[in-house]
Amino acid sequence: MIKWEKALLDADFSFKLGQLTNINVIEDYVGELVGTIYMHRHIYEREILTPHSLKKQIDRLIEKGKAEIVDLSTLSSPLEKSLYHEMVTLLKAADSETKEDGKNWGETVSLAYAKVSGIPYFLSDERSLQEIADEYLNTDVENSITIIRLKDFILALKDLGYKRKECQMIWLVANFDPLRKEQSREWAKKVFNDELWPIE
Repeated sequence: MIKWEKALLDADFSFKLGQLTNINVIEDYVGELVGTIYMHRHIYEREILTPHSLKKQIDRLIEKGKAEIVDLSTLSSPLEKSLYHEMVTLLKAADSETKEDGKNWGETVSLAYAKVSGIPYFLSDERSLQEIADEYLNTDVENSITIIRLKDFILALKDLGYKRKECQMIWLVANFDPLRKEQSREWAKKVFNDELWPIE
């Protein structure tokens, strides 16, 4: 059932899937599709704060040996640590909106860690992240990073034989925006039915 052997997990991806209260999507679905899940300590300690059930899912994955919290201290060599700092600096400069310990910081440190440690996948629903990875990090095919967005996640579930109804529920809840309830619900339904999983 493993689709991605190693992948870093972003806060936005976690939040969106963590909105489901009746099933543990991070633990039971992401945990099934990813061999080992990595989460940067910045995200774990500063961004994954609510809902409490989300943090519990991450903690249970850690207890099972399915997830690890990583940061500069978990890089093994001085060269890797130096490269990590270089990557963080490069990515911070690439986006003027990125603020240290603030906006986009979780994505910045996660991408830097992925590049240095050779983790090929990053589960994030940020639209422009693949472009940033391609421009600044994916300079060689062997160590390139692929951003797995929610659409990719749903398509992976489909390919692996998960039920349409449960995947549709995951997609709809993950894309629910309380500020524009009807609009987000209609958009999500249309994308699921037309693009992701048309009924044949």
